[in-house]
Amino acid sequence: MRVRDRRAMFALLVPAALTVLFFGSAYFYSVYEIDGLRDRYPPSGEFASIDGTTLHYVDSGTGSPIVLLHGASSSLLDFEASIAPSLRKMHRVISIDRPGYGFSTRLTGAWADPADQAASIHALLKRIGVERAIIVGHSLGGAVTMAYGLAYPQQTAAVVLIAGASHPWESGVAWSNHVATWPLLGPLFANTVVVPAGQFALSKAIAEVFAPNSPQPEYEDKTGVRLALRPGPFLASAEDILRLSPYLAHQSRHYEQLKMPLLLITGEDDTMVPAWNHSERLVKLLPNAQLISIPNTGHAPHHVRGPLVVRQISDFVKSLGSLNGS
Repeated sequence: MRVRDRRAMFALLVPAALTVLFFGSAYFYSVYEIDGLRDRYPPSGEFASIDGTTLHYVDSGTGSPIVLLHGASSSLLDFEASIAPSLRKMHRVISIDRPGYGFSTRLTGAWADPADQAASIHALLKRIGVERAIIVGHSLGGAVTMAYGLAYPQQTAAVVLIAGASHPWESGVAWSNHVATWPLLGPLFANTVVVPAGQFALSKAIAEVFAPNSPQPEYEDKTGVRLALRPGPFLASAEDILRLSPYLAHQSRHYEQLKMPLLLITGEDDTMVPAWNHSERLVKLLPNAQLISIPNTGHAPHHVRGPLVVRQISDFVKSLGSLNGS
């Protein structure tokens, strides 16, 4: 082999070897970190096999049933670390890892859109004897809450959105959500790069969610937010975020069918799911909706204004009267 050929081969092999080394190292580091996360944040509730998926949920308390549905890049721990304990003093509260998040498995096949997720949640509630409930959704969970109300109006006593997404938006989504949905490259990205890179980006992402407020010092630990960096939850969240706006363009055309009471809680300074494009549009459309806008509050009112949010939900539930199946 000529010297020139050897040099050309060397020039090809070195970058290839470095690439394999990089992704291999990132993969084994990710496996190590994920094992640690599972030990640190084990499942805190029960499991139920529902129509092709396994749902993880926490069910305790007595009184009118309230179902809590978390947003993207999250899990039921987001509510368990905020308003769920206080609500349980007065109500039966069921907080659920939506399909693909936390310790719930993703529905197989095509995208598990909000209607599909609502169907799994409805089957779970039926399994555990909840005939009629108040459905509460935060952020992207709000879209699932609205889908639930549309599909199961007789089983929905009321809808509560906390900074809930209800309508399409014009701006795009982060590049990582696009990459995550690409064949082959998406799973490779999720299994190698996300855990090490995500740990550096996490603090900034949390700050953006809470702005203009500051997250509580214990927020990251109590909510187990790093669980969202695992490949399964990361891919599920990326797919939901990427496909949600076009889906809401269709779903929002049917909101006039919603006849149950709605409570819309939003932060005045929320720039992630701004009220002008979501809650304010709903309250103009639906005479049975009431809007509570909290000053000096961003996208996480259930964390930074927890007692106020609990009080508003409890007062709202009282105004509904007794529920069948409570």
